[in-house]
Formats: sequence, C-alpha cells, structure tokens
Amino acid sequence: KKVIDKTFLAAEPFDANGRAIVKSKEEGYSLIDETGKVLTKDVYNQIKYIGSSYYAVYNESGTFGIIDSTGEKILPIEYIDLPKKPIVSYDEHNYLILGKNGRSYVYDIDDEMKEIFSKEGQVTLNSKGYFEVGHDYYRIDGEAIK
Repeated sequence: KKVIDKTFLAAEPFDANGRAIVKSKEEGYSLIDETGKVLTKDVYNQIKYIGSSYYAVYNESGTFGIIDSTGEKILPIEYIDLPKKPIVSYDEHNYLILGKNGRSYVYDIDDEMKEIFSKEGQVTLNSKGYFEVGHDYYRIDGEAIK
C-alpha cells in the first residue's frame, strides 16, 4: 500500500521520531514526517540525525546548524565541528557539544538550548559528571574546578 504520494531522488528510513531525510530536488535535502509532509523551510546540502530529536543541517560550505524534529531552527548555521557524540547525558540531563573556530560550545538541551559555557579546545563529558577541556575541568554549570 502506498503511504506517501511524493517520490524522492533519495530517502533514508524513518527514525525514532517518525522523520526521514529525503532528497527531493537536485539542490539538497529536506526532513519529512510519516505522511510525506516536508518539515524544513529550507533545502540543505546535507542533513544528519545527531540524536534525541535533533538534526545537523549543512550549507554548501560545510558549515552546519541545528534543527529539531519539527524542522524549526534551534541554532544558526555557523558551526564547523560536530563531535562523534554531540549529545551527551549526565544524571538524566542532556547537553549538546558543538565547535567552531577551535572553540567548543556546551548547550543545555533541557533548558531551551541555553549556552552553559564555551572554551578553546575539545570539550568532553566525563562519566563522573564534569566537562574536560585538555587538562582543565569544569562542573556541569561551567564553573572551573580548581
């Protein structure tokens, strides 16, 4: 039984959010729901599911931003470094780590993507509940640990 009336040049399987990344035009990709409705207002060079209900959307120069599963822009297209695991959790709280120009940014997903802090270098979340940047350590709220 045909579920979607539209045809696409390429399509990925539907994810846990009931969304699929499709290529409907030669110039780029869109995000659709299970009925085939296009959710993104813009067409992107690439879209990657990064976890939870978030997607990285890329422009032609390789810079990316973040949208949610409704197609709404969450963070602007200005980032250049997407870690292998950009969404991390500690104590049932979720964080997003992105980078641009050698600096890492940590956002609190559960607090409307509020920026917690940014530091030069690669930020990782330690399993004991603190962020590491090289040999420097920071609490979940961004305060330095001495």
